Parts: sequence; C-alpha cells; structure tokens
Amino acid sequence: MSDENLDWEALLAQVMWHYPGHGPHAAYSLWDKHSDFYFNSDSLVCNPSLLKETTKALFQTVRGKLTEKPDWVITYPPFGLNIGFCLADLLQCKFGYIKSLQEPELNFNIRPNDSVLFCADDLHTGSSFRKVLAAVQNVGATIIQPLAVVANFSGTSRFEGYDVEALFCKNINIWNAAECPLCAVSSEPLAARRNWQIFTAVVDG
Repeated sequence: MSDENLDWEALLAQVMWHYPGHGPHAAYSLWDKHSDFYFNSDSLVCNPSLLKETTKALFQTVRGKLTEKPDWVITYPPFGLNIGFCLADLLQCKFGYIKSLQEPELNFNIRPNDSVLFCADDLHTGSSFRKVLAAVQNVGATIIQPLAVVANFSGTSRFEGYDVEALFCKNINIWNAAECPLCAVSSEPLAARRNWQIFTAVVDG
C-alpha cells in the first residue's frame, strides 16, 4: 500500500488523545481554550522511526504540489523543528525557523525573493503560521504553495489563500474556557503535553 493510501490518523493514534468520557480534558493555556482532543507532537518527534516515516510521507504528499522548488523550509519552534529539518533534507534545501512565537524573527541568511515552504506539525487556528508568514515577508521572501502540515485541524483545505497539504484532516472541538461543556460536567482541564501520562493512563485504564 502506498503512503498516500495509508490511514495516518490510525497510524498516529499513539500520539493523539480523545476524551474517553471521563477524567481530565485538554487545556490550551496559550489560547485559553479547552478541547476533547490533543495531538502530542512531542510523542511524535521523540520516536525517530515514526518521525522519519511521517516526514517521508509528507514529502511524498507535498512534492508533486509544489509551485516551485523551495530555497528554504521554514517552521517555528519547538514542535516543527524536527519535522522541518527532515523535510528540508528530503527536498535538498535549507532549513530555518523563527526565534520563537513570542519573538517571531528569522536569524538566518534568507535573501529577498527566496522561496519558502512552510511546514508544521499541525494547523489549528493559524496563529503560528501568521507569525511565520509575517517574518518571511519582513525579509522579502515568499511562502509558496502549499502549506505542509502533518495534521490539518483547521476545518478547511485552503487557508488564507494557501492550499493545505496534510497527511490527515480532522474536525476537532475547541471551546473558550468559560464555555467548555466538559468543565460543566466536572472534568478537570489540564495541560495535555505536560500531563500526557495522566491522559494516556485514563484512556488505557
């Protein structure tokens, strides 16, 4: 079976969590949002064989859709770094990243008119992508089609004028913390990445 026909949601099940009907639920403290789903990129990137298999499949998905060969693959830390590095190696181009989401600047020798492929572990609201986009535009470079992400949770295959290529797409529930229905039934909101063992223990139990 070719990579494009694989069920990547099933293959990456070990790095994803779904609310099982009891126990805690996921809190995204950066956005003050809650969810019944979590995609743990740390669990993906700390598994080298799974990371390489995933990145190779993303490369095969994206390469036929590129509008031109990129000079750079650019992402943001920490979650996109390993994926971006592997993808740049496969595309035989340079690799860079913004300093942080709080300080979205590019400290790399990216030249005006360089072509940039954006990659990430996932796409939700697009706030991280917008910061990378602004940083790339500030140095006069251009993000090319498509956006390359492992998981697309944005609910659309075209985001702010860019096609999105992903290994799998999924609609997920994200609520404002004050309106979270799981809090209303006394489920505790926890930072899922920091409490991953608690989340997986509830599911396994």
